Amino acid sequence: MRGLDLAACLHTEFVAPLLSREFPRLAHAAALIGDGSEVLGYDDAISADHDFGPRLQIFLEDADFLAAASPIVQRLRDVLPETIHGHPVAFADRDRPIGLDAAGFCGSPHHGVEVSTVRAWFRRSLCVADSACPETLSPPSAVSTAGRT
Repeated sequence: MRGLDLAACLHTEFVAPLLSREFPRLAHAAALIGDGSEVLGYDDAISADHDFGPRLQIFLEDADFLAAASPIVQRLRDVLPETIHGHPVAFADRDRPIGLDAAGFCGSPHHGVEVSTVRAWFRRSLCVADSACPETLSPPSAVSTAGRT
């Protein structure tokens, strides 16, 4: 299974239902972006032998991040199965944040879901300063898996 399809399954089968059920008023978006050949659909048997598994990013509004990020990461740890479509949910990824960090990311060694804000992602991944991030950038308008074919 390709990484993009695995991310879509992770979101559709587990992440979206959990967020709808347990965090129904929380504005968020989900995507698989950043590093990794699977992000662009170039994954193969060789690239899948490292830093590969069901993963995605959840983006929250800046105001919601501190209160919601850790509870989301913890609940996913509690409810995710050991494997998704034959791929271990817990896998080594040297770039994944562990716990809540000062840069605005939250992750777990037990699954590949990272929680962040769009602003923090731009700051870390693209080395963009806060002043370069538009104030109007919010999760639902910035990234979405809706309409993905």
